[in-house]
Amino acid sequence: MEIDLNLLGVGVKMNRIKSIAIFVITAFVVQMVSVKVFAQSVFLEMPVSVHVEQEKLAEALLEIGEAGGFAFSYNSEILPGDSLVSLDAEEKRVDELLKELLRREYRYKAIGNHLIILPSIDAPAQKKEQRRKPLDYIISGYIADSRTGERIREASIYEVEGMKSAITDQEGHYQIQLPAFNEVHYLNFSKVGYLDTVIIVKPADHIPLDVQLTPVPDRLESLAAKPVDPKNIHKRTLVAALVPKKSVIMADNVKVEEERFAQISLLPYIGTNQLVTGLISNKYSINLIAGYSGGVDRLELGGFQNIVRGNVNGVQLAGFGNIVSGDTKGFQGSGFYNVTVGSLTGVQASGFGNVAMDTIRGTQLSGFFNTLRGPMYGVQGSGFLNFTTQHVDGLQATGFANVALKDVRLTQLSGFGNYCRNVDGIQATGFANIATGVVKRAQLSGFANYCRDVDGLQATGFANIATGVNTGLQVSGFINYATELDGYQISVFNVCDTVKSGTPFGVFSFVRRGFHEFELGVNELFWLNASFKTGTHRFYNIFSTGINTNWGYAGYGLGTQFRLGERLSLGIELSSQIISNLAFSELIGNQNRLLASLNIRLAKHLAVVIGPSVNLLVSSPKTGQLDLPLVLFRPFTNQMVGGSNLIAWPGLQFSIRI
Repeated sequence: MEIDLNLLGVGVKMNRIKSIAIFVITAFVVQMVSVKVFAQSVFLEMPVSVHVEQEKLAEALLEIGEAGGFAFSYNSEILPGDSLVSLDAEEKRVDELLKELLRREYRYKAIGNHLIILPSIDAPAQKKEQRRKPLDYIISGYIADSRTGERIREASIYEVEGMKSAITDQEGHYQIQLPAFNEVHYLNFSKVGYLDTVIIVKPADHIPLDVQLTPVPDRLESLAAKPVDPKNIHKRTLVAALVPKKSVIMADNVKVEEERFAQISLLPYIGTNQLVTGLISNKYSINLIAGYSGGVDRLELGGFQNIVRGNVNGVQLAGFGNIVSGDTKGFQGSGFYNVTVGSLTGVQASGFGNVAMDTIRGTQLSGFFNTLRGPMYGVQGSGFLNFTTQHVDGLQATGFANVALKDVRLTQLSGFGNYCRNVDGIQATGFANIATGVVKRAQLSGFANYCRDVDGLQATGFANIATGVNTGLQVSGFINYATELDGYQISVFNVCDTVKSGTPFGVFSFVRRGFHEFELGVNELFWLNASFKTGTHRFYNIFSTGINTNWGYAGYGLGTQFRLGERLSLGIELSSQIISNLAFSELIGNQNRLLASLNIRLAKHLAVVIGPSVNLLVSSPKTGQLDLPLVLFRPFTNQMVGGSNLIAWPGLQFSIRI
């Protein structure tokens, strides 16, 4: 047993050694094949106009730089600055001018406000006298403000062609160790808020080198190159724990365009790009646990976490999470969360949540929530919540709620609720929809809909509310409300303040500034009738009651009026009354009446109503042959039909309307 445990212990130890060895070897191989690809600088693409005649090359380069708003840096040993050149160019690209002037291949690297001219990779090395050189040499000194002389802390020193770097301490002192096998080194000295500078140094045992940086002038501050805005991603607890402060400072200070074919890292501070990893964009990035880079152009894989300071173009996959400070174009997938501080063009897919801070042109899919602080052109799909601060030009679909602080121009679908400003498309939910603006297409819900104006359809199981104008259609199972009605309402109860051209249809419709009439009258069957009518002239509800010597009734009906003149109108009413025997509280039957009446207005609030009617009374067999107290009119029929006693007769109604 002891032997097995000891062997197991040896095995574990050997496996750890093997893993470390594999990582070191892999990192070395990646570093060897990670040939630098210098990105096409905006300086090189800039069109400039330059006119020189038999001037020194150095002077010509100075004029080109001034025309483009940048400065050239180069080693005079590789560039014949004293040679005479002529140039007559109008709005010509800088890279074309350099090809014409230099007449041989050079590499160019933009860093800060400098365009550095470097020998091509294939250029033959100058023959040097063989001598022993130290493997490394050290350069140190202080960096200070050129105006005040105050020493600058957390300034960056970056070796342009390699990955050597240093940062000044609290006293503004720096020390950088450089390899001696390079003939020269280009050192960039930079700090946010200062104009950077490039100094060329050669091997020596020790070179004291003090540097002064000039603050960015106020007039140039808005034009000065600025670092990628991380928008506080480095203040996130997980990012702050994983990314060394030195890497963040370097990435903030140094403005450089640099791309490598690939990098591999164990952690952000243990990898082939070392502490300058935040400056470098990689085509391929592999992070065994977590990684930090300036950008990704094709593929990034992370066992736990990927952190990108710039943009991602391609595919980014992580076991736990991805954070991108710039834009994402492609696919972002993780087991827990994705964050893109810029815009997303493509797909975000995670097990828990997705965040995009700018614009989405694509899809967000998550198990719990999606958040967007910009407009959306695509799809948000989640198990619980979708949220965006701007417009939704696409589909929001979730199990619980969708929130869009501005307009929905296509669709919101949820299990519980939707919220937005204007609805140009459809809101559909199981419980309630809220739109603070206009609904132009449809709000569909199981319980309630709320908006300001309805220009389309509101349909719900319980209540629709429009605090403004309804020029569309409200349909509900219980109640509709609109301040102003220019459309239609269909429900049990309809309420509005004003009706201009619309109509409410329901059991009870109340229009505050609408149709309200009270009538007292007499007809052929009942010598006292009272009714209340409410709604609009086009469609109103009738609640009525009446009595005679032995009988009484309570009824409900619907009516409409047509204007015939200034004081005349025609009314058509259909009503149904339940008639009872008042002495015995016995149900007699159901009377149905169709009435056509002429309404004559005598004064502003007084009219007389007279008109004929057709009546049908359906009573139960036990009442037998009813002897109706009809004096002027005799029944059309009085007989048993299908087990019921049917009595039909003509009638006449006379009322005074208030």
